[in-house]
Amino acid sequence: MIPTPIQSGVCPDLLLFPLQVKENEATWLLDNQGSQARELLDMSLTDWPTANGVPERVMLGEGVLWEGEYDSRSSLTFDSQAGRVLPAGASSLFSISFRFHAGSQGYALDLIFDQGCQIGGAW
Repeated sequence: MIPTPIQSGVCPDLLLFPLQVKENEATWLLDNQGSQARELLDMSLTDWPTANGVPERVMLGEGVLWEGEYDSRSSLTFDSQAGRVLPAGASSLFSISFRFHAGSQGYALDLIFDQGCQIGGAW
């Protein structure tokens, strides 16, 4: 059975597939079915299992967007040199690595892209 993705309301060609967990990593498949690339500008991770510990790294595909010491009083600022573009007609994994083993539920994530595109959900 193919999992049902979440579809962006503003950019219906942008899909986010359900959470997959392996060891200390929570991963979502992003699919850009459109004819133009989308740049990931920001993210909002408002909830995750406390047993995971804090986020330690955020990646899009093979590119590290953020890595370091998480401070709950500030937002995660993406590295300006990181590959934040999801090409047209392409898919890529978006992943968050935590300090400890990642739980299978209890996440709330929003991804903000250029041109007013936003996609997210709760798992």
